Amino acid sequence: QECDEEAIAKALESRIPPMLDYLEQELDGREYLVGDSLTVADIAVASQLVNFRHGGETVDAGRYPNLAAHTERMHALAPFASTIEKESGFISKMLG
Repeated sequence: QECDEEAIAKALESRIPPMLDYLEQELDGREYLVGDSLTVADIAVASQLVNFRHGGETVDAGRYPNLAAHTERMHALAPFASTIEKESGFISKMLG
C-alpha cells in the first residue's frame, strides 16, 4: 500500500510536536520520566520512538534536547540496541 505522505506531514507538523513538547518538559532536569530509575514509562516512550526512527524520523535535539538525550540513552540499552539492529536489518530487506 502506498504511503500517505500528506497524513505523515500533517502528523509531523501538528499532532506529534505537542506530545514531544510535553515529554521534553517532563524530562527537564531529570534522567527518567518517573522517579530516579528506569520504569515502564521510559520503556513505553522509547519503544514508540523506535518506530519513529524506523519511519526515518528523529527527535530534534535542538528543539527537544532532554527527550533526544533520553531516547539516545534508552536506545543504547542492550535490549533496545539489539532489537533495533534486528528490526533495522529486516526493514532494510523489505524496502530494498
